[in-house]
Amino acid sequence: MNELKTSAWSISLWAKADGFNRGAPFYLLTTTPPNNADGFWWHFWTNGTVWYRTEDSINGERGIENVSVPIQTGVWQHHVIVATENTIRHYLNGEEAFTWTPSFIPNILDANDLIFRIGEGYNSGYFFDGSVDDVHVYNTSLSGEEIYELYIE
Repeated sequence: MNELKTSAWSISLWAKADGFNRGAPFYLLTTTPPNNADGFWWHFWTNGTVWYRTEDSINGERGIENVSVPIQTGVWQHHVIVATENTIRHYLNGEEAFTWTPSFIPNILDANDLIFRIGEGYNSGYFFDGSVDDVHVYNTSLSGEEIYELYIE
């Protein structure tokens, strides 16, 4: 997987949330080394908002963003997260829903440092309450046109 080491990446998936009534976040994706929280987190919070987090404990950097993206329960929704060198974009059902410029963006595809998880947080007991399907990981930043094509497939 060394050929996937890049600062540009995209993740496409379909998710259907069953609910947000637990007292913990529902993780869709985390990339963390063992025993800490470094990497990129993307999860639905208990009120249905989306929470993003980037963290690098070695360099003392952290970015957190909590936004209102219309996440529905019981409905399949297409999500794409696109990272470039300085921006993270969230596309929902083929349209850009959110843009964030954190202080840094981790390389989630670095197989030597990160544990890549879908549907599970870095600590036990934090799971996505719902279904996830058709997951694709790309070593490039997808364009809006490419994302829309994935959505209508």
